[in-house]
Amino acid sequence: MLIKPNDFVDENLVEISDFRFEHIKKILKLKISDTIKTGVLNGKIGAGKITKIDEKSVKLEILLDKEPPPINPSILFCALPRPKVFRRVLLNAVCFGVKEIHFFQAFKVEKSYWQSPFLSQDSINKIVENALMQSVDTILPEIYFHRLFKNFVEDVFYKKTQKFPCFVFHPTAENLRIFDCNSKKCGFVIGPEGGFTYYEIELFLKNNAKIASLGDRILRVEQAVCSVLGFNYSGNLQ
Repeated sequence: MLIKPNDFVDENLVEISDFRFEHIKKILKLKISDTIKTGVLNGKIGAGKITKIDEKSVKLEILLDKEPPPINPSILFCALPRPKVFRRVLLNAVCFGVKEIHFFQAFKVEKSYWQSPFLSQDSINKIVENALMQSVDTILPEIYFHRLFKNFVEDVFYKKTQKFPCFVFHPTAENLRIFDCNSKKCGFVIGPEGGFTYYEIELFLKNNAKIASLGDRILRVEQAVCSVLGFNYSGNLQ
């Protein structure tokens, strides 16, 4: 259960009356004295003990004594996907612990995608908060949007390559795999469903990108995202 600063009614006491209350009462069906994992937004995690519950709200006495899980050192760069896929990509990236995410325009990204209600701040906040609760995390990610491809590659992406290796995953890359990444921190670029154009790949290469492949199979965007993030996260925890 993710606790926000305005939920506090006392130093260690919170009161919740929104969808989180509905989840506790109707889904989890918790009662007085029951406990639930809790964490304060951008802070520590611990447990909350229910001290009062009625038809309108629930009160919990919380003890936050642990640090949130280790972050995923990856930075994700992803061509803006279709609206429903965007939601899944963002949710998956946050669940994997990524704390810096960039979405950008590419030639095969429909401009109408930028008008999606999923891109509103309220919608993004809900997706992120749900992902944090799912993954027992509290630290908000930084999320950026770039509508101009050339400016994104030459200004934002290039600066990142000066600090750590950045891989562009492209199906035509031969004999290259994510396993070539020996740095703890890496940048991973996932293109649109139709792939990058020749011009886009060339621009990435001119700006220090490394071209890599996930194999012979063509993956959907959300599958590719989970593949690269899952490997880098588990590999750096060993």
